[in-house]
Amino acid sequence: MRLTQSSCFVIAFALLLFGANICSGQTAAQRQAITKINNQMVEAGKLYGSKKLKDCAALVKTIQADIDSLTTSGDQKVIRALRPTYSRLQKAHSLLELEGYTLPALKPLNPPKPKPGSDAAMGVSFSKSVAPILVSNCGRCHVNRAQGRFSMSTFENLMRGQNNNTVIFPGDATGSRLIEVIDDGEMPPSGEVKAEEVAILKKWIAEGAKYDGADKAVSLNDLAKAADPDAPVVDEAKVVMATGKETVSFAFDIAPIFIKNCNGCHYDIQNNASGGLNLSTFRQLIRGGDTGQIIVQGKPAESLLVKRIKGEGGARMPARRPALKPEEIAKIEKWILEGGTFDAKDERQDIKPIFELAKATKASHEELMADRLAASKTNWKLFMPNTDPTMVETKSFVLFGDMSETVLNDYAKLAEKLTPKINRMFLGGSGPLVKGRATLYLFKQRYDYSEFGKMVERRELPKEWKGHFRYDIVNAYGAIILPRNDDEYSEEAMLAQQIAGVLVANLGVETPTWFSEGAARAAAQKTAPKDPRVLGWKERWPQVLAKMQTGDEFVRGQLPPEDAVIAGYVFVSKLMGNRSKFNNLIKALRNGNDFNRAFSVIYGGTPSEVIRGTKRKR
Repeated sequence: MRLTQSSCFVIAFALLLFGANICSGQTAAQRQAITKINNQMVEAGKLYGSKKLKDCAALVKTIQADIDSLTTSGDQKVIRALRPTYSRLQKAHSLLELEGYTLPALKPLNPPKPKPGSDAAMGVSFSKSVAPILVSNCGRCHVNRAQGRFSMSTFENLMRGQNNNTVIFPGDATGSRLIEVIDDGEMPPSGEVKAEEVAILKKWIAEGAKYDGADKAVSLNDLAKAADPDAPVVDEAKVVMATGKETVSFAFDIAPIFIKNCNGCHYDIQNNASGGLNLSTFRQLIRGGDTGQIIVQGKPAESLLVKRIKGEGGARMPARRPALKPEEIAKIEKWILEGGTFDAKDERQDIKPIFELAKATKASHEELMADRLAASKTNWKLFMPNTDPTMVETKSFVLFGDMSETVLNDYAKLAEKLTPKINRMFLGGSGPLVKGRATLYLFKQRYDYSEFGKMVERRELPKEWKGHFRYDIVNAYGAIILPRNDDEYSEEAMLAQQIAGVLVANLGVETPTWFSEGAARAAAQKTAPKDPRVLGWKERWPQVLAKMQTGDEFVRGQLPPEDAVIAGYVFVSKLMGNRSKFNNLIKALRNGNDFNRAFSVIYGGTPSEVIRGTKRKR
């Protein structure tokens, strides 16, 4: 039962404008207490409208406590007078929960008096009557998933409510949020619950909302199926991984169709997706929207997605845009026919980087080179929008900087001179450093380097860093602050570090950061052993070592960035001391082997096991 942004404004105004309630038939003290509560509701509405959410939450807690105190006696006149106020309180409660505030669970306004004996149902059967109604009307959004943070997957979850806010008050059907949204037509968002079914739900709640099954944790789908074996039960969507035999790839062929044609309504959206259908991730795609799943894996003709993009059974999609091309529709149909499979790592990841990675993997050297060049120009404009870069291209690199072309050419020549040495150091082959070339961003000022980190990488770069690299197939670059004088640090070591980092990160399947960073610094040390930065790493190592208990904290990501890189540098340097084993590891990575598996075979254990074993020997 998701609250839309428009609902939030409506409820905020309702709290503000309709807080008053007519009190009749109560004692003077009760009328005074009710008036106080109504005034508090008005104040809560003002606080919410003014975005003073913390104060609003505190006041709502007070209102809850006052209502609980006032209704303890079960006085029906008081309960009737408070019912409209309580309804507004429920809505305010949900709004504040969505804003991240934890509030006490709402108690029923009119709880049924406990009766001795068994909880067995006497009257409407939940298992045989209520569960099938909920599954058929609410199954896709609230039984198979918890849309709006409300799950009906089991009786326990149903009674727990939305964000632990009760939606069913046994004995009080009209005061139950579940009935309220059905009567108001808010739920279900498409279609409506039949009048006779609503009557059954109300009667069940009025009779105490009892459970007549053996286990309250049983799925409502199972209860509905047992009640009527022939009734359709909504199957939960599942992610089916690609086998490699498919002719259509989701990552490469289907994702770009959605990105291009569905943005604004179902992709790259700031607010709620149209019709509850969000295509931002693969998992959201297969879950579908308010009308249910949009693909039936293996059956394109039965898939709502295909029907709608063809204009069958409703308005053609995409709305208010040109129709998809016949070849695009054919790809979608073929993809569904082949199982609607997923050929990336994380079904919860945004589909755009999934597509970019697939595109970069399939691209030729020249195609990837063109894409990286365009991306590098875009990156430059992010952190230096008012300064056009100087650009120099070589066989292995494209360099960007805010200096003269003559100076940038000198650095380009130095980078190309260092590349064969780095290749030999890590057994690289001839030709370009990496497919698609690498970009080198050169900065004269620390400020520009820091802005690069903030605007391009969305992070604060460690103050100790004078440069760093990044490689993830889509991106391949080094970013460097140039030394102000010859004594500050070595240009050769700095360039060698970034070049080696990109090369080593490119070698294997998921090469860990500590290894590529460590190898990069080892390359800097071999290029300029007396470089002030290199000497500084050695001086800092005892301090880093003192922080570690087991020695492998840097492998497990438990050290600050600079300390982790220094520890990785020391460990990789030791690995390089046994040239035979290290060469075998690099060869294994170049042949496409997984890093952890190759390392374990060559060194007789995982990196953590090797580090801890070395420490024990000491």
